[in-house]
Amino acid sequence: MDAGSIFPQHSHEGTEELYVLSGTLLVEWVAMYPGDYCRAELGSMHTPVIAVTNTEFLVCMGSKNAVP
Repeated sequence: MDAGSIFPQHSHEGTEELYVLSGTLLVEWVAMYPGDYCRAELGSMHTPVIAVTNTEFLVCMGSKNAVP
């Protein structure tokens, strides 16, 4: 994600796992840095995800997760 980009609030129809590779990402208003991991469970909701800096991350999710 480019710095300043925002991924809108979204719900999870399956498990989502996110691992930050580089940069800084705000997830649930908490700063995540390279090496940080986040797991969202079925039925949970994320506030907007914001790239503070240019950020690379890996996301693993089921095909049922909604992507706006």
